[in-house]
Amino acid sequence: MFVYRFVASIGSILDISLIDILLAHLALFFASIIYTISGFGLGLISIPILINIFETKTVVILINFTTIYLALLIIRNTKEVIERKEITPVLIFGILGVPFGVLLIASIDVEPLKVSVLLAIIVISIIGFIQIGNGQPASKYFRYPASFITTILITTLGLGTPLLVIVLNKTGLKKNILRKYLAIFGLSVQLFALIGYVFASLISFELFVLLVSVFPTIFIGFKVGNKINLRLNNIIFERFIYMFILISSLIMLIDILYI
Repeated sequence: MFVYRFVASIGSILDISLIDILLAHLALFFASIIYTISGFGLGLISIPILINIFETKTVVILINFTTIYLALLIIRNTKEVIERKEITPVLIFGILGVPFGVLLIASIDVEPLKVSVLLAIIVISIIGFIQIGNGQPASKYFRYPASFITTILITTLGLGTPLLVIVLNKTGLKKNILRKYLAIFGLSVQLFALIGYVFASLISFELFVLLVSVFPTIFIGFKVGNKINLRLNNIIFERFIYMFILISSLIMLIDILYI
């Protein structure tokens, strides 16, 4: 009864129906599970539902907040240690990509590039899936340009993380280290974005209430995802991320070309 009243009161504050509030929480719950398992995919799972409930600005900030919270949970609960000298260059190259992405999106029509990028990701993911368990790891120095390109793609096209996931995997990072890498990368980028949202006065009282209300949902999703992750060995984990990248990229490609 308390939960019903709580959810209903949030719906009243946000001026949306109880069903929409429940759908939003359900979308974030499943997206949190996938993100906790793989280290990415939060927007791919939740945005198709959230965008039909909230305005785009609210969805972007909601994803931003959820990413920060989940990244902190993953970093805190992952025992494997990442050396600072390993992750720092990846973060620096990622941050350096931001102004290039902003310049690109301000200068040209980037929408036609989406198809080419998605096709490239699909081909790379198929090759990666076929090579699971075979071959020598690629040089770790591939992580730096991949981080740079990923940030450019994210800031211009809203996609690109799968590319970084594939490169990190091919350079020999195991399951939990890869997840922690992605969590630190996502946390760094999204914190910069959150600071920008605050200074731009984009977080209203209603949005703040929504952000606070999703805390328990995200946490439960993390707990479920973490339990599933503990049961996955590295081979199964690699199969999961490649299949997820392949399927989600195909869906996005079909959506762009035919819908």
